Amino acid sequence: LKPSSETVLEITKTKEYFKKIVTDSRFLDDEPHVTLLHGYYKDTEKVLKKFNALEYRAVNYQIDEPHVFYNDIQEGFHTPAYLLKKNQEILNLQQILINEFRPDLQSSFSNLEKKYLKNIKRFNYPFIGKDLIAHISVGNLNLKKTHELIINFLSSEYKMKGIFESLFIAEIKEDTFFLLEEKKHEI
Repeated sequence: LKPSSETVLEITKTKEYFKKIVTDSRFLDDEPHVTLLHGYYKDTEKVLKKFNALEYRAVNYQIDEPHVFYNDIQEGFHTPAYLLKKNQEILNLQQILINEFRPDLQSSFSNLEKKYLKNIKRFNYPFIGKDLIAHISVGNLNLKKTHELIINFLSSEYKMKGIFESLFIAEIKEDTFFLLEEKKHEI
């Protein structure tokens, strides 16, 4: 899900600031978004065709607070993110997506908690329904947990709300984000 242009602009500023300071990072160039599902698909064309047939209605969001996912993706890399307030609209949309687009193969998760394994078995994706931690990531940074950037990020006040502008499918190759299809919301 792509947030409003106002939210994208603010989060992009944070990404640009981190880029100036952090030399070892991932995903700072990605478009700000909320991931509802990812995995591997054998037939991309089939997925895109189903996606284009999907109706997407506007979904509201509210950014709740800054958060850091420590040792995310790999040891020593941390993901600053903005958590979204719990939202049934997001969970409903995710359920539609997982029913339509269950991955053929799961993505690998190196340090996944055991509580998510039931979702992996059922959906090939761990963060479904009540286990989704809806958030907008800033990037994945190789910094100490106590680095000034992390501390300052966590103490920042950032409250925004809006309507997700679009739903999209992207492909990630070698840590690079490629937008494949995008669907603007219907009101």
